[in-house]
Amino acid sequence: MEPNNPSPMHSPPAWPPDSYTLNLTVGAHTARHLRRIQRVLLDEWGLAELEAAAGLALTELVTNVLRHVPDRKCTVRIARQATGLEGEVRDGVRELPLPDGPAEPLAEGGRGLGIVAVMTDEWGAEPVPGGGKRVWFRLKGVGREPAAGSVARRGARQAAGEVAIDGCRLAVGAIVRPTAGRK
Repeated sequence: MEPNNPSPMHSPPAWPPDSYTLNLTVGAHTARHLRRIQRVLLDEWGLAELEAAAGLALTELVTNVLRHVPDRKCTVRIARQATGLEGEVRDGVRELPLPDGPAEPLAEGGRGLGIVAVMTDEWGAEPVPGGGKRVWFRLKGVGREPAAGSVARRGARQAAGEVAIDGCRLAVGAIVRPTAGRK
């Protein structure tokens, strides 16, 4: 066999993959690098319209690991779905994250899950066998039918502009549909 020819028993993985999984210890710049990886995958999958919302949701979940998981170890998975994208972060802490209710106007934290709820179509948190938890979000691509049924919490993706979360205004760059009844 010639050295430059791949072995017939081992072929390179297909590109683009249907999912990407990474085990890591989260650091100060992890979210930025993960957003870049996610952006490449979304472009390859033809789902670039989900980039802003997916980037914000993934950043919030990874930041929660940095702030609330003592060893900062997690597994991040980004997967193409029939109707869009699913992102998830698993860690070894059993306590499920729950929205704390309205954050104090000047508080530096406490809005992350509210942002995830506003920017995604669905999100949730659940324990995993062996300990720890899985926190996930789903986004539907433009022009695709929603998946049958509903799981966990339904988000309400907002139009680009400003969104009020717990009385604070947040600039949003996602191009998505506004939802009646939200501020």
